[in-house]
Amino acid sequence: RTFAPATPLSNLTPLERSHAELRAVLRLAGKEIVRLNFGKRDTPLLRKMRQALREARAVSKAGKSDPSD
Repeated sequence: RTFAPATPLSNLTPLERSHAELRAVLRLAGKEIVRLNFGKRDTPLLRKMRQALREARAVSKAGKSDPSD
């Protein structure tokens, strides 16, 4: 099932678009958490989520140690 907003994303402000995308991602994450609870430990979406978290952590660490701040 895909996310289909009531208003096309191109007609939204950047904040509204960000909010709509965040809601869609949170719904997907919730579904994957349910799958985890039923023993499905390695799905393609979970692999992507883990990779995104690793990348976010690396960016966060790099930002904290950036001497140009």
